[in-house]
Amino acid sequence: MWNLVGLGAQVKTLLDRLTSTRAGYLDRLDATVSSRASASDWPASLASQINTNLDEAISGLPKLAIHTGYVHNGSTSNGSGEDQFYHNVNVAAHGITHYTKCIVLFQGIYGISGSSTYGIYQTARLTSNTNLRLAVTTTYSSWSAISGRYYIIEVL
Repeated sequence: MWNLVGLGAQVKTLLDRLTSTRAGYLDRLDATVSSRASASDWPASLASQINTNLDEAISGLPKLAIHTGYVHNGSTSNGSGEDQFYHNVNVAAHGITHYTKCIVLFQGIYGISGSSTYGIYQTARLTSNTNLRLAVTTTYSSWSAISGRYYIIEVL
């Protein structure tokens, strides 16, 4: 059950604040949205100015190109450090122009051999405009293939 003690005083406070101007605003709340400003109320100059402002705001944002691909069982070469086991992917078809202005995301897939668990660290990076290097660093003594999807986000 609600506590109604003091409700009368609270309603009186609200009604005392209701001026004739505020009451006039409340009277407008029953109007339908279609009765508000129509297209004819918008001068062409205002619409043009809004479009110009939006164009200027958008032109300040960086342009991006997103490239993606999938590697299935890419055979690995032996290296060292971060490139303990790696696979190079030719990405020339994506037409990347500034590999130093790219972010690479890689969703790698790997398996566990038998009942053993191995530490696995996967990386992906562009080494040029045409080469993506996928690498695996692991405590496992050998690694024969890399699979997964890559995304290259390039700032143009």
